[in-house]
Amino acid sequence: MTVEIELDEEERNFLDDFVKKGTKKAREITRANVLRLVDMGHPVTDIAEMVGIHRKTVWEIKKRYKEEGLES
Repeated sequence: MTVEIELDEEERNFLDDFVKKGTKKAREITRANVLRLVDMGHPVTDIAEMVGIHRKTVWEIKKRYKEEGLES
C-alpha cells in the first residue's frame, strides 16, 4: 500500500516553523520531520534511517496525515 502525500505551501511553512521553534515534544518534531522528508520525495526506508524510527512508523505517520491532515 502506497500512501502518497504532497504538502501545500501553508503546510510546509507550518511544519518548518513548528520544527524550528523546538519547543514541542520530540515525538511531534519527529512526525513533522517525517512529513517534510516525505514531501521532499525521500523514500520511506531513507526517512526511517534519517529520523531514527522504524519504516512502519513512517507509513503510519503518512497514513494519519492523509486521514486527518496536520491536525493529527
